[in-house]
Amino acid sequence: MGFVMDNLPIEHFHWLRPAWLLLLPVGAGLLWLLWRKVYRQSSWEGQCDPLLLKALLVGAATGKQWLSLAGLGTIWLLAIFALAGPAWERLPQPVYSHSQGRVLIFDLSLSMNSTDLSPSRLDRARYKLADLVAGANDRQQALVVFAGDAFVVSPFTDDRDTLINLIPSLDTRTMPVQGSRADLGLKLAGELIANSGLSGVEILLVTDGVTPVAHKIAQTLSADGHQVSVLAVGTEQGEPIPLSSGGLLKDTAGNIVVPGVDFATLQQLSSEGNGVFQIMTTDDTDTNLFNGDRWSMDFEHATAGMENSTLSGDSWIDRGAWLVLPILLLSAMGFRRGWILCALIITLPQNQPAYAFGWQDLWTRADQQAALALNNGTPENVPESSSPEWQGAAAFRQGNHEQASEYYSTLDNPSAHYNRGNALAKTGSLEEAIEAYQKALEQNPAMEDAVYNKKLVEDLLAQNQSSEDQSEQNQDQDQDQGQDQDQDQSGENQQSDNSSENPDQQEDQESADGSSQSEEDQQQEQQSAQSDQEDPADS
Repeated sequence: MGFVMDNLPIEHFHWLRPAWLLLLPVGAGLLWLLWRKVYRQSSWEGQCDPLLLKALLVGAATGKQWLSLAGLGTIWLLAIFALAGPAWERLPQPVYSHSQGRVLIFDLSLSMNSTDLSPSRLDRARYKLADLVAGANDRQQALVVFAGDAFVVSPFTDDRDTLINLIPSLDTRTMPVQGSRADLGLKLAGELIANSGLSGVEILLVTDGVTPVAHKIAQTLSADGHQVSVLAVGTEQGEPIPLSSGGLLKDTAGNIVVPGVDFATLQQLSSEGNGVFQIMTTDDTDTNLFNGDRWSMDFEHATAGMENSTLSGDSWIDRGAWLVLPILLLSAMGFRRGWILCALIITLPQNQPAYAFGWQDLWTRADQQAALALNNGTPENVPESSSPEWQGAAAFRQGNHEQASEYYSTLDNPSAHYNRGNALAKTGSLEEAIEAYQKALEQNPAMEDAVYNKKLVEDLLAQNQSSEDQSEQNQDQDQDQGQDQDQDQSGENQQSDNSSENPDQQEDQESADGSSQSEEDQQQEQQSAQSDQEDPADS
């Protein structure tokens, strides 16, 4: 068997699916329509000066829009080329390949739970089935199971590992219908072979018994050029069948079922199917029989004389898949603003001046970076290019409440008004904070946080006003007392002034006081004299 492998030069370039290239004019037409929509001019072009018209028109095309159209056209072109399948190199191919395959039909009836083989027929058969699949060389294999009905576990495949991984999951409890319809398994195998287009397929029936209908189907398959072989599982005597719920399987008469194996019937079926009969062994005798030299010899006989044929490998390597990478890159960049600028900055030569551009700018927007910075507790890392709402949140968390209120004042939505009210409350501007909360509630009356904070600020404002009124009253009382004291002092000063201004009058008053004082002294002296006069009489 030889192989053809040509690493062909680029002049052998061709398209594997050239019909896709017919969509290139369609893409060009769509881009032209988009260009007309973006760059179209109004009827005023012939009436106005070009410079004035450029300032008057609304929605005029920009260089960024032109680059967007160019990027869209590039994506379309790459997609069409990828679908067309560029190729210039052949794959290694055998000059001939055999079409021989094998269908494994596995019995999952309840009789396979018999314990005449340790630990059970089912366990031993699964191990043997895995050995058969592993030793099948490069043959394609299919797997069918049956009980009361038949099912395809795997169609024809050369992936032995997948089949081996499926075998441990095969169990009698997974079958929806109980029974032992090997004839349905053989019939389903014939349908698989017919759909695959293979010829000379070996059908290997791994079972402990068949029904009479199976013989007829085996004869039909043999007449179609296939072989029906049998790998018998179990012993002639058999053993009872344990149930998962406990106890042993019994028939309708209440007798324990002991399923023995009728080797003669199974051997007859293999003869009618022009196949091989083998009882399952504890060694590799059975697997070597079905995977060994006998089948290799048949394969060499079937392929004899084909090495000098004119068959040649003509399978090319499709390189279109590599074009998916630039398509994905351009598409991903198209989801963020400024991606054309990013691509230009990346491709700038090293001697160009530096730009304020970071690695994160390639993958996340400024608002996304701001949200990440706030979640990480680093508001100082919020980009300056982010929206005012993110800038206000960063300033608020850093304690710059006045700056935060300025950022929020540029926005007109309930959240911005609510946050501006919080910032104003922090700065002590309570009345302005209440107005901000009120605007938030006008736009969203259901904002409970705004209602709660507004009530708190109103209570605080009322408390501050009552405190100010009390302090003003205390201040007025202090002022009144001060005025009374000033009046007293002024009266005393006036008296002192009067005494100083009329000294003669003051002397007269003092003399009058002195005379009155002397008259009082004279009265007291008279009273004392009278008392002195009365004392002796009393004595």
